[in-house]
Amino acid sequence: MLEEVYTRAREHPWYRDRFLSDGSLPVLSKAELYEMLQGRERDPFFALDTYWSPSGGSGATAPLYFPTAVAENLEQRAVFSEWLRREGILGPATVALSLFSSRTMYRSGEIFVDYVQRCGGTVLPAGYQARDADVRELHQRFGPNTLMGSPGRLVQLAHAYELPFERVLYASEFLTPGAQALLQARLGVAWWSSVMGSAEGGVWGFSRFQDALDVFWAPRSLVLLEIEEADEEGFGRVIVSNCVRRRHPLLRYDSGDRGRLLPGFCDEVVGLQLAGRHGRSFQFSCQYYDLSEFASVLREAAAFQFVLRFEQRDWLTLRLVGGDPDRALAELRRIVRFNPLANRVEVELCEPGDLRRVEHSGKILPIVDLR
Repeated sequence: MLEEVYTRAREHPWYRDRFLSDGSLPVLSKAELYEMLQGRERDPFFALDTYWSPSGGSGATAPLYFPTAVAENLEQRAVFSEWLRREGILGPATVALSLFSSRTMYRSGEIFVDYVQRCGGTVLPAGYQARDADVRELHQRFGPNTLMGSPGRLVQLAHAYELPFERVLYASEFLTPGAQALLQARLGVAWWSSVMGSAEGGVWGFSRFQDALDVFWAPRSLVLLEIEEADEEGFGRVIVSNCVRRRHPLLRYDSGDRGRLLPGFCDEVVGLQLAGRHGRSFQFSCQYYDLSEFASVLREAAAFQFVLRFEQRDWLTLRLVGGDPDRALAELRRIVRFNPLANRVEVELCEPGDLRRVEHSGKILPIVDLR
């Protein structure tokens, strides 16, 4: 199928001038794709028979609205939901309470309702903005066994109430060890699964209940994954080509993730072990830091947010939901080489609702730079 996508791409306005003399395509960045899409929403070539999907956004830029042919979007959902059913992630016994967002065209709420129904299950679409008290009432009335949503929203619910759930299906954010521990303690969750994807490429990766949380499986019929600039352990930039989206192709797209490829558990899938996002970094006191460097600081936290500002000197505030603030502060100051003459480093405990989020998706912003 990818051959057909490349054939179509040679005539597509996004790609026809990008092919190199040897017939290959360079990697496509989000900034380049964003520029290609500007002002296209009313262009008949893009607007007719189109499923528009906005990215979750980082809070630094406006969402990216990506067009997909309606039939191709449904084709991808059908293939992917069959894998969710086949691997026992969703099925007829599923009664899922969904806290995914559908605000301002954000599609995750709709997508997961569709997946559950395609797999023969029952879904309770409470939504991201549902009051925790209303969620508790739905739980008492319907007895769902599966909770779905972004980790930040699930943590908020767990702080409010103890409600039993057997399983969690999450997406949109990474699940920290602290969040996992909280959900286990407060909600009794024993089984964890996740999916990954984007507005540009659709949902294409899943983790099974028996997998590590950083391992995903990508059906070869949906995507081709490549790793660029790999280090000695094989981790590098994850480049995605969608095999289904033919009208508006997505080829050799830099997903923003870092990972390495793994052998599939069957010939029809390829494995991907994630190591984070290469956009998850910040500069503080003339040094660059990746969020992965703070694993020892964040391991007990259910959620977190780094806030950077400048008031006569650099300030770094780590806002934590849960955990030991004194231990976290000592470890944070060690990592960033705290110097009271040059910078300020502090830790604040807060509630989940106090953390800044992307407005339309509800994602917690891991980094808020106010400088």
